[in-house]
Amino acid sequence: NRLLKIFPIYWVILILGLIYELANAYFHYSPNEISIFVHPSVHLNLFSFLYFLLTNIIILGQDIILYLGINIHTGILFFTSDFRLFSPPLYSFMIIPQAWSLSLELTFYLLVPFLIKFKTKWLLLIMSLSLILRVILYHFGFDHDPWTYRFFPTELVFFLSGIIAYRIFKFIESKNINKWLIGLFYGSYFSLIIFYQYIPYDNIKMWGLLLTTVVMLPFIFNLTKNIKIDRFIGELSYPVYISHFLVIDFLTHFTPINHSFLSLVASIISILLSIMILQFIMKPIDKIRQKRIMR
Repeated sequence: NRLLKIFPIYWVILILGLIYELANAYFHYSPNEISIFVHPSVHLNLFSFLYFLLTNIIILGQDIILYLGINIHTGILFFTSDFRLFSPPLYSFMIIPQAWSLSLELTFYLLVPFLIKFKTKWLLLIMSLSLILRVILYHFGFDHDPWTYRFFPTELVFFLSGIIAYRIFKFIESKNINKWLIGLFYGSYFSLIIFYQYIPYDNIKMWGLLLTTVVMLPFIFNLTKNIKIDRFIGELSYPVYISHFLVIDFLTHFTPINHSFLSLVASIISILLSIMILQFIMKPIDKIRQKRIMR
């Protein structure tokens, strides 16, 4: 079900991106675009070519690219702790470079069927180990991109917090807690967000907001799930995210638009493109997804 949600939209943008990159390579010959595949200064051996080709298609593995460099003479890939030290950066081989985050997401979805069978205490243990690993990496100097927010073992704590949040929600729901008390929870949480900037002690308030969000997220979803405009905006988030780089690049290279208006125009076009994708691609696929659930 999750694959039906992610891949059709991704492949549509991938095809559009490929058309754009080929056009850009033909008209402008930019070595930071897909022309890098045929750039005379970069040699790709069979393995590196197939790796880039497959990761572009199946998404999985795009996060690993951020820990790799390439020997431009032999095409051999090698591990590095800082991809920024080498040229060309391997994310330039990705048609949708921001899809590295989808690779993390898909990795978690592959683990979910096993993780949800764990008791809460074991999930909390794994979350603790994930946090400890982050502290260890920071201690040894891995406190920079990509280690700070792209390394799956240290990001696992955030994914697992979703399972914990759901279990907290079901537990509280089963206790039939007074609605006024639930309302107090909502009011306190939204007050924390509104007045966050005025609260001292940055580290304490940051962790306080993070932990409170873990607990409150299922309740907020439950509160807003039947609001059509809220759900519509939520549905737009993925296609906007996956298409906005392409829109920005197209406007930059193929239109004379003033840079001052680039953000506004790119936002509008990304939203309109996403609405079209939802209407003509996602809605028919959603019917298939819902039929699967009904069966």
